[in-house]
Amino acid sequence: MAEPLKRLADIYQASSFRGDMESEEFLKAFQAWLNEQTGGLLEEQAGALKLDGNTVLELASTIYFRAQWQDRFYEENTAESTFHAASGDITCDFMHRSGIQSYYHGDNFSAVCCDLTLSGGMWLFLPDEDATVNEVIESGEALRLLREPSAWEERRTVQVDLSLPKFDIVSDLDLIEALKAMGVTDIFDGRLADFSPMAKNRDGVTVGEARHAARVLVDEEGCTAAAYTILAMNDGAAIMQERADFVLDRPFLFAVTGADGSILFLGVVEEPQ
Repeated sequence: MAEPLKRLADIYQASSFRGDMESEEFLKAFQAWLNEQTGGLLEEQAGALKLDGNTVLELASTIYFRAQWQDRFYEENTAESTFHAASGDITCDFMHRSGIQSYYHGDNFSAVCCDLTLSGGMWLFLPDEDATVNEVIESGEALRLLREPSAWEERRTVQVDLSLPKFDIVSDLDLIEALKAMGVTDIFDGRLADFSPMAKNRDGVTVGEARHAARVLVDEEGCTAAAYTILAMNDGAAIMQERADFVLDRPFLFAVTGADGSILFLGVVEEPQ
């Protein structure tokens, strides 16, 4: 294992640790590492993690992201308003700004992108009044827009009056059933799984846990986000002629992209808090 671990450290800046998986000391060290790598945004989720006594290898990948808006929201423009959540109306803080930018239309949604400094942007997809977030996702158009915004047919340059709720959303998911649905099945079957390059002289090593936790916070300063994924392997500019009100006061879809356009975070805001 020494050579693969060295290569992972040299090329991918990966950390590696060895210890007694059953010990409280090792668990706390693992949780502390996760918190350090995710800026402390997922302390509650990391604190709930446990290591099985049969675990022989735990793989964890993390991401921490923080970027400011290129065109900032000013705190004095933030005001309470109503968000029409699926569970009922709630009152929350909405940030406001106006500016000239591209405004996109799809079959059942409209969208804008808020640029982030030294990064890509935060895309906001607002379903039409007679559409749901799930319908927007299922149509596949939002993903096509993320991939080719410059080629989008229904795009206009207008003055957008944007109202965006401040939000802080967290997810903590068990990925096993989702992976199986995608056809990833052998790694969960002791007769078929083959982790011999990573766990020599151990038969029947399988993935016993697959979890993903993420948190995205949006406020006047910008966007802060973090996520981790764990696999536990167990033994056995134009002249303006129009304006657009873009008020995200009902469930909406968002995506955070990197400087190269790659999707870093993707989620749905059902309730801002």
